Amino acid sequence: MQTQLSRADFYALLALMLVRDEISNTDFEKQFGFTIVGKQRVRLEKSGYIASRKVGRTFHCELTDEGWHRVEQEMSSPAPKGTPRQQRIDYALRNAFAAHMRAMNVHLADIATAAHTESAPPSDPTPAPEPEATTGHANDTALFTAYESLAEAPGSWVQLHQLRSKLAGERSTVDDLLRQLFRARRIDLIPEVNQKTLTPQDRAAAIVVGGEDKHLIAIGGPL
Repeated sequence: MQTQLSRADFYALLALMLVRDEISNTDFEKQFGFTIVGKQRVRLEKSGYIASRKVGRTFHCELTDEGWHRVEQEMSSPAPKGTPRQQRIDYALRNAFAAHMRAMNVHLADIATAAHTESAPPSDPTPAPEPEATTGHANDTALFTAYESLAEAPGSWVQLHQLRSKLAGERSTVDDLLRQLFRARRIDLIPEVNQKTLTPQDRAAAIVVGGEDKHLIAIGGPL
């Protein structure tokens, strides 16, 4: 039986979805004005919706695959009996949004990626060296070329197992390159929301970032 989510629980999961990665409660509060602590954190983690770890004196939280599923489910759920009038509007808006996503064949992961990109701070006008640029331009080019051959358009999601099949070299080298480009915000990596669709090849090709398996890659803008 699923854990009953309060309105506060749902918005905590929704906020973590928008973050897309692990975040400290300190940074979470700065961005959203509240924290995931105490009984709420324990309850959501016990339910499998979030993962948390303590770093120093601060908890860091991240949405799990099960958490992604629950958010999508809640978006389509009708208002429970007895829901206050103002909150019914909230449910109606969620339902309309979910219906629109289905009609447009868009997933919450796509929305979260767009929100993450829009909220990213502007880059420093002063040129800075590429982070950990030890992989070499040739490797970057090979990855971008492989992505272009698979993607329907810039920014489209491509299965990592398809990308790996077009790349030469050791897996560890490719993984290092993917992590470096992800940290430099030159690529996006997300988990597959519907885990039931994953094939053995998808699972084997996943890369772990922030304690989470990522199965899809997107590269937007000029490659």
